Amino acid sequence: MDWNILIKEIGLTGICSGLIVWLIKKLGDNFIEHKFKSYELELQLKAKSEEHQFDLSLENHRNELSIILSKSSKLHDKRLSIIHDMYKHLSKLDRTMNDMTQVARFVSGDKKTDEESENNRILNAQKSYINFEDLFEENRIFFNEKTCTLIDEIIKDYKFSFLDYTANRTFKLPNLDFTSENIKKASIRVREKIPPILKALENQFRELIGVKK
Repeated sequence: MDWNILIKEIGLTGICSGLIVWLIKKLGDNFIEHKFKSYELELQLKAKSEEHQFDLSLENHRNELSIILSKSSKLHDKRLSIIHDMYKHLSKLDRTMNDMTQVARFVSGDKKTDEESENNRILNAQKSYINFEDLFEENRIFFNEKTCTLIDEIIKDYKFSFLDYTANRTFKLPNLDFTSENIKKASIRVREKIPPILKALENQFRELIGVKK
């Protein structure tokens, strides 16, 4: 046996084996590095996609919020305008009803003049009542049930007061005591029953328009 040849063959085999191992390791490292870079790139693309989706979702929410705030602002402005008009008409209704139902008043002594003044007071109260009721019914949707209940009660009390006060003129009642009692009832309702309800409504109006107590 030629030991030199054997050693050479063993050395050559070792070298070849080393080269093969090195090559396999190198290929493995390259494969892992390539897979890692691919995975890293995939993660980056996924992150960018999710970031883009998040930005789109955030922008949509911002737009929706902007629309909601715009609608809310317009609704509040509309409600402010309605409350302003309603309170103005309600104040006038209260003044004309108090003027009409006033029990003691100055008279001129001239029957025609006094009758004309009385008719004007009744017509003013009637007109104020109709204007306020119409305005409320047209805008009832802008108020919650609690506020609507208060206004309905005020309208009802003014209506009954008006009917009591004008019953004699409407039905030509001969009973003076009955007529006097109705006028008294109308006056008491306007001056004692209605004011606390008006106060409660005023407080609700203040809350609706954001006026702090």
